[in-house]
Amino acid sequence: MLSKRFRHAVSEREMERRWATLREAMAQQDIDCLILHNYDNFLGGYTRYITDIPIGNYPATVIFHREAETTYIGHGAPWQPSVPPDMARGIGRALATPLMPTLTYTDGYMTELVEKEIKQHGYKKVGLVGEAMIPATLYRRLSENLPDVELVNATTLVDRIKMIKSPEELQKLREIVHIHDVIGAAVPTIFRPGRFEYEIVADIRKMAADMGCEGLNVAVGTGPSENPGIMLPNMQHRQVEPGDNMLCLIELSGPGGYYAELMRMWTLGEPSEELQKATKCAIECQKMIADRMKPGVDCAELLEVNNSYLTAHGYMPEGRLFAHGQGLDMVERPAFVKDESFALEENMFFALHPAAVNERVFGITCDNFVVTKTGVEKLTQTPQGVLCC
Repeated sequence: MLSKRFRHAVSEREMERRWATLREAMAQQDIDCLILHNYDNFLGGYTRYITDIPIGNYPATVIFHREAETTYIGHGAPWQPSVPPDMARGIGRALATPLMPTLTYTDGYMTELVEKEIKQHGYKKVGLVGEAMIPATLYRRLSENLPDVELVNATTLVDRIKMIKSPEELQKLREIVHIHDVIGAAVPTIFRPGRFEYEIVADIRKMAADMGCEGLNVAVGTGPSENPGIMLPNMQHRQVEPGDNMLCLIELSGPGGYYAELMRMWTLGEPSEELQKATKCAIECQKMIADRMKPGVDCAELLEVNNSYLTAHGYMPEGRLFAHGQGLDMVERPAFVKDESFALEENMFFALHPAAVNERVFGITCDNFVVTKTGVEKLTQTPQGVLCC
């Protein structure tokens, strides 16, 4: 029986689909197991995709076997399982050990368990998923102690599967987009003179948690200028004044841990003509890109389209990540950058947030889209433009 503590568990059918698809891909490349390691929930989608277990306060390592149930290594006392039995779907061994990256002498505890698992199964080819997240201590130990084991980068193998959303995943993504719209509609009730920025952030997070959200990334920046900026958590102590603008970023994960994103500029006064012009440019740029999105389209090509449009209208070319996939990770592949190798496919889910920026103004719109057979469907319903409160 699945634990009643689950508020939004992924279905057994969906979990079985993921495992079977991954194992089929592993067999095609003769990979014996995958090693995945995550340490936060904003970018913790790899281990959750396989286990439906979010990262807690400490990192977790997952060994996904091609011909055996998963091994989960988490923080805890070695004499007890790291995952309760009623939460351990598809997990054959839930090993626990103290996992404290800040205590360097514990580095070997997890790595020793991984090495032992590989030796016991007699594996010859091991896939590392998300190499940037694999601890250097683990990679070094496996390389030095298991010279006969081939270590390969299996990130693309997993990304290719994970970025195509199933019907169940798309339904959960529609739910979290709707939650963003509900919160967007409530922003005018909490953005008012006299309030501190941190109070606005706290109110949004409370609303989101009450509606079932897990990841609560919210940031605001207020001020009289056309570019108030987004502040870090310890810098949101400004008090709102009459006539202020507020740039608000809302990135929440909802039922099942799936992320969506909303960003708008709200104002307590009459927005300047320059701000309205820049925001309109960003909206038009987003629509132009969305109109070109369909299966088979190259992501890097859309980056060039975006930059050509912005520079032709007097704004800076894109220097950040303006469009990317989302799901169990806040940011996942494919992304609209020059090094992306994946083309668009049906049932991919995206956040598109082009920005029209110069030295004086920051105009932006951020909305979510899903790729269909012939184009895209815009899921976000929050009105676009500079929103007056």
